[in-house]
Amino acid sequence: MYNSSWAKLDKYYRLTDESPAYVAAIVLHPSHKWHYIQENWKTEWVESSKKLLQTLWNEYRPVEPAIPFCETPSMTTNEFLNWRNKHLQPSLIRDEYERYCKSERVYGFTSALSWWLEETQRKIYPNLSKMAEELNRLDIFHKFFLVARENSLTKCNLQNLNHPARVLDLGTGSGIWAIEICEQFAESVVQAVDRNMIQPRLIPRGMTVVQFDIEEPSWDDLLSQCDLIHLRTLFGSIGNKYWRTVYRNIFQHLAPEGCLEQVEIDWNPQWEEHGEVPPDSALTEWANCLLDALDRCKRSARIFPHNVRSMIEEAGFVDFEEQTIKCYVNPWSPCQNKQETAKWFNLGLRKGLEAMGLRPMVEHLGMSAERVRGLCERAIEENSKLRYRGYCTMYIWTAKKPGNRISSTD
Repeated sequence: MYNSSWAKLDKYYRLTDESPAYVAAIVLHPSHKWHYIQENWKTEWVESSKKLLQTLWNEYRPVEPAIPFCETPSMTTNEFLNWRNKHLQPSLIRDEYERYCKSERVYGFTSALSWWLEETQRKIYPNLSKMAEELNRLDIFHKFFLVARENSLTKCNLQNLNHPARVLDLGTGSGIWAIEICEQFAESVVQAVDRNMIQPRLIPRGMTVVQFDIEEPSWDDLLSQCDLIHLRTLFGSIGNKYWRTVYRNIFQHLAPEGCLEQVEIDWNPQWEEHGEVPPDSALTEWANCLLDALDRCKRSARIFPHNVRSMIEEAGFVDFEEQTIKCYVNPWSPCQNKQETAKWFNLGLRKGLEAMGLRPMVEHLGMSAERVRGLCERAIEENSKLRYRGYCTMYIWTAKKPGNRISSTD
């Protein structure tokens, strides 16, 4: 499972010195750690990378009691003590990240992600393992979307254009969707947009990355005359009051006959009639808490297809189409595609329930972190039982800007 997420971006991440996601991907690979970077990168790059990764780790590390500072320097001259402190056994080091870096490199495992998912690593590095998993979450969901859509990146036909495709990817995340569009359409012009710059700096030719908040009313700095503008899982990230403006701006930045494509997940689970329904479903409780929390901060993730269509057509779009896909939370189905989709969705949920729910539930519902984590653990356990045939619905909306396409190689 790891190969399509962690390793996929490695092709474009090499020699990158400013992407914390990339630095973490190398260092958290147990057979590399800091050795690869120290042996292949310039000294100034190494120091910069260490600061980047330390900053990232600080977001995950537990808060520990401060150790009183002693202004009087130690006067010991015991050479053995100096040697021992220099080569302190990893098991005695309290900081997980430092302990991991000082431990021996590990070889012979299937993948880095599978190594971090092992129970041993979860116990030894409870917080560092979560960081390693979280860095892969978005790309695992990308794989899930790809499998669910039978390896189709988009419904928009970019092959029969008489000019290089112009594509705008809003809320690009790690940038993997935009990267794969560039791979599939070699001459395309792709602009990937996000508020958070976690994308690799070494990217395919024809692709640019822009830091931008799409809630801003003016999109003058973004790519225009686009053939496709793509959004995925942005419900819950965009303020409710901004969506009409977002759709109008998308309309303005499309070329005539250009396509809008939006992909979202209805997190409220449903259950197949021919399977059991879990009593007091933890997944349903998690979804209700998440959706309630996002409602309170006025960034709803609830799916109302009629309202979406109304806003899109109000912006001027025509030929609105809606496709829905059942995404099962575990691989009970005998259908190979549904089974494979369920495996990736299950993995994404295992890694994503806490990541998606912790902050909004704590900040807007007043839940304790322990309660949220307990809820997520119960939902994960529930999802592993094949007799519970729950699913979430994926929505794919497409619409076109009316008019005749201009014959140009602009």
